[in-house]
Amino acid sequence: MILDAVKASSVLQADVRADDIVAALSGILVIADPVADGGRTSRLPALLMNGLTAQA
Repeated sequence: MILDAVKASSVLQADVRADDIVAALSGILVIADPVADGGRTSRLPALLMNGLTAQA
């Protein structure tokens, strides 16, 4: 669902780079304490970037 929104956004704004999208999503999604959940949220930006570059 998130990647669908990112793809739709990138179609509308072709000048937005993948790292800009990842930075924006990271600010929204990395809310939980990375220590409390075993570090999973700290890996989220890398996972998003991997997903976005695979879609590109």
